[in-house]
Amino acid sequence: MSNFAIEDLVPETGLCTLEIDRAVAYLTLTREDVFNALNIQLISEIISLLEWTKQRSVGERGSLIDSAGNPYLRVIVISGAGKHFCAGADINMMRDAGAKSAEENRADSERLDRLFNSLWAHPCFTIGKVQGVALGGGAGLIACMDHVIVEPRTRIALSEGKLGILPAVIGPYVYRKVGSAEFRRLSMLAGRIGSEESLRVGLVNQLVESL
Repeated sequence: MSNFAIEDLVPETGLCTLEIDRAVAYLTLTREDVFNALNIQLISEIISLLEWTKQRSVGERGSLIDSAGNPYLRVIVISGAGKHFCAGADINMMRDAGAKSAEENRADSERLDRLFNSLWAHPCFTIGKVQGVALGGGAGLIACMDHVIVEPRTRIALSEGKLGILPAVIGPYVYRKVGSAEFRRLSMLAGRIGSEESLRVGLVNQLVESL
Protein backbone atom coordinates (compact mmCIF):
# COMPACT_ATOMS: atom_id res chain seq x y z
CA MET A 1 0.00 0.00 0.00
CA SER A 2 1.25 3.49 -0.84
CA ASN A 3 2.28 5.93 1.87
CA PHE A 4 0.80 8.74 -0.17
CA ALA A 5 -2.64 10.21 -0.69
CA ILE A 6 -5.05 8.69 -3.20
CA GLU A 7 -4.40 11.51 -5.69
CA ASP A 8 -0.69 10.73 -5.50
CA LEU A 9 -0.92 7.15 -6.79
CA VAL A 10 1.88 5.41 -8.63
CA PRO A 11 1.73 5.81 -12.46
CA GLU A 12 -0.09 2.99 -14.24
CA THR A 13 2.23 0.44 -15.81
CA GLY A 14 1.81 -2.83 -17.64
CA LEU A 15 5.32 -4.30 -17.80
CA CYS A 16 6.70 -3.44 -14.37
CA THR A 17 5.37 -2.78 -10.90
CA LEU A 18 6.19 -0.50 -7.99
CA GLU A 19 5.31 -1.30 -4.39
CA ILE A 20 5.96 1.01 -1.45
CA ASP A 21 6.75 -0.19 2.08
CA ARG A 22 7.44 2.81 4.29
CA ALA A 23 10.72 4.36 3.03
CA VAL A 24 11.51 1.52 0.61
CA ALA A 25 10.25 1.17 -2.97
CA TYR A 26 10.29 -2.18 -4.80
CA LEU A 27 10.47 -1.90 -8.60
CA THR A 28 10.01 -5.20 -10.43
CA LEU A 29 10.30 -5.90 -14.16
CA THR A 30 7.46 -8.24 -15.12
CA ARG A 31 8.11 -9.32 -18.73
CA GLU A 32 9.25 -12.71 -17.50
CA ASP A 33 7.95 -14.43 -20.66
CA VAL A 34 10.78 -12.72 -22.59
CA PHE A 35 13.26 -12.64 -19.69
CA ASN A 36 12.39 -9.00 -18.94
CA ALA A 37 13.82 -7.77 -22.22
CA LEU A 38 13.72 -4.00 -22.61
CA ASN A 39 11.28 -2.67 -25.20
CA ILE A 40 10.13 0.92 -25.66
CA GLN A 41 7.13 0.49 -23.36
CA LEU A 42 9.13 -1.05 -20.51
CA ILE A 43 11.89 1.54 -20.83
CA SER A 44 9.32 4.35 -20.71
CA GLU A 45 7.52 2.81 -17.73
CA ILE A 46 10.71 2.40 -15.71
CA ILE A 47 11.64 6.02 -16.45
CA SER A 48 8.24 7.20 -15.21
CA LEU A 49 8.56 5.18 -11.99
CA LEU A 50 12.08 6.43 -11.36
CA GLU A 51 10.86 10.00 -11.81
CA TRP A 52 7.90 9.36 -9.48
CA THR A 53 10.15 7.93 -6.78
CA LYS A 54 12.68 10.73 -7.23
CA GLN A 55 10.01 13.35 -6.57
CA ARG A 56 9.05 11.48 -3.38
CA SER A 57 12.57 10.84 -2.09
CA VAL A 58 14.29 12.18 1.00
CA GLY A 59 17.03 13.58 -1.20
CA GLU A 60 14.60 15.57 -3.33
CA ARG A 61 12.35 16.73 -0.47
CA GLY A 62 15.04 17.45 2.11
CA SER A 63 12.95 15.80 4.81
CA LEU A 64 12.42 12.29 6.20
CA ILE A 65 8.62 12.60 6.38
CA ASP A 66 5.82 14.60 4.82
CA SER A 67 3.38 16.86 6.66
CA ALA A 68 1.17 13.87 7.52
CA GLY A 69 4.05 11.88 8.98
CA ASN A 70 4.46 9.53 6.01
CA PRO A 71 8.10 8.70 5.22
CA TYR A 72 9.68 9.85 2.01
CA LEU A 73 11.63 7.24 0.05
CA ARG A 74 15.22 6.39 0.90
CA VAL A 75 15.80 3.05 -0.89
CA ILE A 76 14.73 1.44 -4.17
CA VAL A 77 15.09 -2.32 -4.66
CA ILE A 78 15.07 -3.36 -8.32
CA SER A 79 14.50 -6.93 -9.47
CA GLY A 80 13.26 -8.96 -12.41
CA ALA A 81 10.42 -11.47 -12.17
CA GLY A 82 11.00 -15.04 -13.29
CA LYS A 83 14.24 -16.88 -14.05
CA HIS A 84 16.28 -13.94 -15.33
CA PHE A 85 16.88 -10.36 -14.28
CA CYS A 86 17.03 -8.79 -17.76
CA ALA A 87 18.05 -10.16 -21.15
CA GLY A 88 18.85 -6.71 -22.57
CA ALA A 89 17.17 -5.05 -25.51
CA ASP A 90 14.11 -6.77 -26.98
CA ILE A 91 15.09 -8.50 -30.21
CA ASN A 92 12.04 -7.04 -31.97
CA MET A 93 13.07 -3.52 -31.00
CA MET A 94 16.55 -4.15 -32.40
CA ARG A 95 15.10 -5.59 -35.61
CA ASP A 96 12.80 -2.60 -36.06
CA ALA A 97 15.74 -0.22 -35.74
CA GLY A 98 16.83 -1.16 -39.25
CA ALA A 99 13.62 0.24 -40.71
CA LYS A 100 13.67 3.48 -38.73
CA SER A 101 15.10 6.83 -39.72
CA ALA A 102 18.25 8.21 -38.13
CA GLU A 103 16.12 10.64 -36.13
CA GLU A 104 13.90 7.85 -34.80
CA ASN A 105 16.89 5.73 -33.81
CA ARG A 106 18.47 8.72 -32.11
CA ALA A 107 15.28 9.27 -30.12
CA ASP A 108 15.29 5.60 -29.06
CA SER A 109 18.93 5.86 -27.95
CA GLU A 110 18.19 9.04 -26.01
CA ARG A 111 15.26 7.33 -24.29
CA LEU A 112 17.49 4.41 -23.29
CA ASP A 113 20.16 6.76 -21.98
CA ARG A 114 17.52 8.62 -20.00
CA LEU A 115 16.65 5.31 -18.33
CA PHE A 116 20.24 4.65 -17.29
CA ASN A 117 20.94 8.23 -16.26
CA SER A 118 17.73 8.40 -14.21
CA LEU A 119 18.84 5.32 -12.30
CA TRP A 120 22.48 6.41 -12.00
CA ALA A 121 21.57 9.85 -10.64
CA HIS A 122 18.62 8.78 -8.49
CA PRO A 123 18.71 10.34 -5.00
CA CYS A 124 17.61 7.08 -3.34
CA PHE A 125 20.06 4.30 -2.52
CA THR A 126 19.47 1.74 -5.26
CA ILE A 127 19.80 -2.00 -4.69
CA GLY A 128 19.68 -4.61 -7.45
CA LYS A 129 18.69 -8.25 -6.92
CA VAL A 130 20.03 -10.10 -9.96
CA GLN A 131 19.32 -13.73 -10.80
CA GLY A 132 19.86 -15.64 -14.03
CA VAL A 133 21.30 -13.47 -16.78
CA ALA A 134 21.83 -9.74 -17.15
CA LEU A 135 22.85 -9.04 -20.73
CA GLY A 136 23.48 -5.81 -22.62
CA GLY A 137 21.03 -3.29 -21.24
CA GLY A 138 20.54 -5.55 -18.22
CA ALA A 139 24.24 -5.15 -17.45
CA GLY A 140 23.74 -1.42 -17.94
CA LEU A 141 21.08 -1.41 -15.23
CA ILE A 142 23.50 -3.20 -12.90
CA ALA A 143 26.20 -0.61 -13.58
CA CYS A 144 23.84 2.20 -12.60
CA MET A 145 22.88 0.85 -9.17
CA ASP A 146 24.60 1.51 -5.85
CA HIS A 147 24.61 -2.04 -4.50
CA VAL A 148 24.05 -5.18 -6.58
CA ILE A 149 23.41 -8.63 -5.11
CA VAL A 150 23.82 -11.77 -7.22
CA GLU A 151 23.47 -15.53 -6.90
CA PRO A 152 26.19 -18.11 -7.70
CA ARG A 153 24.60 -18.90 -11.08
CA THR A 154 24.14 -15.28 -12.18
CA ARG A 155 25.79 -14.47 -15.52
CA ILE A 156 26.47 -10.96 -16.85
CA ALA A 157 27.65 -9.83 -20.28
CA LEU A 158 28.20 -6.72 -22.36
CA SER A 159 26.82 -8.79 -25.19
CA GLU A 160 26.53 -6.09 -27.86
CA GLY A 161 29.88 -7.11 -29.36
CA LYS A 162 28.41 -10.44 -30.46
CA LEU A 163 26.05 -8.45 -32.69
CA GLY A 164 28.88 -6.41 -34.16
CA ILE A 165 28.00 -3.22 -32.29
CA LEU A 166 29.55 -1.31 -29.42
CA PRO A 167 27.90 -1.02 -25.98
CA ALA A 168 27.67 2.71 -26.62
CA VAL A 169 24.66 3.65 -24.49
CA ILE A 170 25.59 1.59 -21.43
CA GLY A 171 29.30 2.26 -21.92
CA PRO A 172 29.70 5.40 -19.77
CA TYR A 173 27.97 3.76 -16.81
CA VAL A 174 29.91 0.48 -16.97
CA TYR A 175 33.13 2.48 -17.44
CA ARG A 176 32.44 4.46 -14.26
CA LYS A 177 31.67 1.27 -12.35
CA VAL A 178 34.62 -0.94 -13.32
CA GLY A 179 37.20 1.41 -14.85
CA SER A 180 38.76 1.69 -18.29
CA ALA A 181 40.69 -1.58 -18.51
CA GLU A 182 37.86 -3.85 -17.38
CA PHE A 183 35.30 -2.02 -19.50
CA ARG A 184 37.44 -2.49 -22.61
CA ARG A 185 38.01 -6.16 -21.83
CA LEU A 186 34.36 -6.94 -21.10
CA SER A 187 33.06 -5.05 -24.13
CA MET A 188 35.55 -6.61 -26.57
CA LEU A 189 35.19 -10.19 -25.31
CA ALA A 190 31.39 -9.83 -25.02
CA GLY A 191 31.17 -13.15 -23.20
CA ARG A 192 29.28 -13.98 -20.04
CA ILE A 193 31.14 -13.69 -16.76
CA GLY A 194 30.12 -15.46 -13.57
CA SER A 195 29.14 -13.99 -10.26
CA GLU A 196 32.59 -14.36 -8.68
CA GLU A 197 34.34 -12.57 -11.54
CA SER A 198 31.64 -9.89 -11.53
CA LEU A 199 32.35 -9.37 -7.84
CA ARG A 200 36.11 -9.27 -8.43
CA VAL A 201 35.95 -6.58 -11.12
CA GLY A 202 33.52 -4.46 -9.11
CA LEU A 203 30.48 -4.81 -11.34
CA VAL A 204 28.49 -6.30 -8.44
CA ASN A 205 28.86 -5.96 -4.68
CA GLN A 206 27.53 -9.03 -2.90
CA LEU A 207 27.21 -12.75 -3.61
CA VAL A 208 24.55 -14.74 -1.72
CA GLU A 209 23.37 -18.33 -1.97
CA SER A 210 19.83 -17.39 -2.91
CA LEU A 211 17.77 -14.27 -3.49
